Amino acid sequence: MKVHNDSNFLIYFGDDSESVKLSKEDLHNNLKEVLLGIQQKINAKGSVFLKQVHGTNGIVVSKESKLKYPLDIPDEHGDIIITDRDEVGIGILTADCLPVVFYDRSKHVLAVAHAGWKGSVAGVSKRTLQMMHDRFKSDPADIEVHFGPAARSCCYEVQRDFLKHLSRTDIDHEHCLMHRKGKLFLDLSKFNKHQLVNLGVKEQNIQLKHHECTICNINYCSYRRDKEDANRQVTLAMLK
Repeated sequence: MKVHNDSNFLIYFGDDSESVKLSKEDLHNNLKEVLLGIQQKINAKGSVFLKQVHGTNGIVVSKESKLKYPLDIPDEHGDIIITDRDEVGIGILTADCLPVVFYDRSKHVLAVAHAGWKGSVAGVSKRTLQMMHDRFKSDPADIEVHFGPAARSCCYEVQRDFLKHLSRTDIDHEHCLMHRKGKLFLDLSKFNKHQLVNLGVKEQNIQLKHHECTICNINYCSYRRDKEDANRQVTLAMLK
C-alpha cells in the first residue's frame, strides 16, 4: 500500500496484499473485512462505496447524509463519490482501471472517480469536475488530482479497432497512444490528464507519484494479467 498524507486529506492506495474478492453475492462482507483494517490505520469512522458500472454517474456524501457504519454501499450504481465530510472514507475498487482522486483546497471538498477506458471515454473526469462545481462551486484551477495504480502504457495493449472509441472524444488521442514493434498501447492517465487540463485543472496540480503499473507490478491486482482470478485493490480517500 501507498499513503498520500496531506494536512487536509489522506489517500490510501491499497494493493493485492489487502484486496477484495469481487463477488456480487458477498461483496459487502468481503469489502467490509478488508476495510476494517484500513479504516483503523487512517482513523476513518466509516467508508462509502458504490456499485461500479464504468459510467459517469455518482453521488455526494454531504455532512447531512445518513450513513451506515462501518461500510455504506448505497443502492445507486455509479463511479463518482464526492464529499465535504471529514473522517469518512470514499472509495473505489480497481484492477487496472485508473483511480482518480480530486481535492479542492479552496472549498475543502474531496472526490474519487473510477476511470477505466469506458468511463474515461464517456468523460468521468469531466463529470466529476462538473458535479463538484454544481454542488460546491469548485473551480478547476483550485483542484489537485492524484492518479493511483493502474494499467500503464508499458503494458496496456489495445487493438486497432479500439481507436473508434477514442475518436468519439474531443481529445487528441494520438498523444495517448504508444507505438512499439507494430503494437499499440494506451496511456490512460495521459488521456485523463488531457481532459482535465482542457477543463482548467493546472497541469502542475496533477500528481503521478503513486501511478504505478498494475500489470507488470505483481504487487497489484490486474484483470489483464490474472483474468477472472483477479481481486480488486482499494483506493480510499478521506478529508481530515
